[in-house]
This record gives sequence, C-alpha cells and structure tokens, in this order.
Amino acid sequence: MKRVHRWEIAAICGLCLAVMVGAVGNFSDRCDALRQNVVRLHILANSDSAEDQALKLAVRDRLLSESTLLTADASDHDEAVAALSAALPQIERIARETIAAAGRSDPVTAEMVQMRFDTRQYEDYTLPAGGYDAVRIKIGEAKGQNWWCVLYPPLCLSAASVDELGEDGAELVRRDPKIEIRFAVVDFLSRVKEKLTGA
Repeated sequence: MKRVHRWEIAAICGLCLAVMVGAVGNFSDRCDALRQNVVRLHILANSDSAEDQALKLAVRDRLLSESTLLTADASDHDEAVAALSAALPQIERIARETIAAAGRSDPVTAEMVQMRFDTRQYEDYTLPAGGYDAVRIKIGEAKGQNWWCVLYPPLCLSAASVDELGEDGAELVRRDPKIEIRFAVVDFLSRVKEKLTGA
C-alpha cells in the first residue's frame, strides 16, 4: 500500500479548504447583491402590550395598502430608496392618521436607515443576514416587538413577487434547507468579521 506523506495530506486539506472558501465567498457575493436590491420595512411598537401590538399591525396594514403607490415609478433599488425617502413625511402622516383613528396619540417617526437584520424567514422565502436599507417606523417609545417585511420589491404583499428579484435573487430567497444552511454560514462569518474589525 502506498504511503501518504504529510505534505500530500496538507495539500489535499488546503485544496478542500480553498474550494469551500471559494464557494462560500461566491455565495456571500450573491447575498451582497441581493441586499443591495432590497428595501425593508421595520416597525417598532410602543410596547409589547396587546393594545400596542395591535396598533402596530394596524399601522402596518395601512402602510402596506399604499406602499406600492410610493414605489410605483421606481425601476430599481436606488429609485425606490429615493422615492421612499421623499415619502417619509407622507408615511408618518399615514401612521399618525391610523393611530388617531384608534383613539391614540402616540408620536411616530419614520426614517430611512441602513440597519443590520439577522437571517429572517417570511412565508415562502428567507432573507440573508446583513445590512439593508430600511424604512424604520417608531411608534411611541418603540420598545415593543418589531415587525419587518420587504417594501421593495413588494414582497410583503405576495410571495409571487419573489420573482421580481430576478432569477438569481429568487433562487437565493426561496425556502430551501440547503440555502438556509449557507445563510447561517455566511451570517457566522460576517459576525466573526465584525468582531475582528470592530465594524
């Protein structure tokens, strides 16, 4: 039987590691491209009381009923961000009207932010962890459980809208255990990188 030398074992291990890192790197690049084409919605309730959570959902429902109008003329992510940024006063007004209709007077603020999300599942799709542009709405003290969705493309309204992400993006976000495992690996590596770089 032929003896396998240590340097041969090391070379094989190195090759396997390079292939794995290359595969993860390619997948990570695809995740980055996906993040750069999505705008999320993030609503923070005043508190975790049943009343405050119900109010949060009422604001959500009203905003989603009008959200497609806000980005109707947007042909890409940058135009969607610009349209939603310009519409922040309108978004605040809609939220205030909804809150007032419920007999409440909680203050509300809407802002366009870049924020980190963990890997999240929503109905038939999963989005990778990382930084996303998002419209963040704070109701009252904003200390309650949050609710999130995707404003652009309008995935909040229909899982079929996943296709608006394009073939590559749709493949990434559709529910698939193998894809979700890859998301977990990319999320772990990004957290390690953040800790090492202090980012």
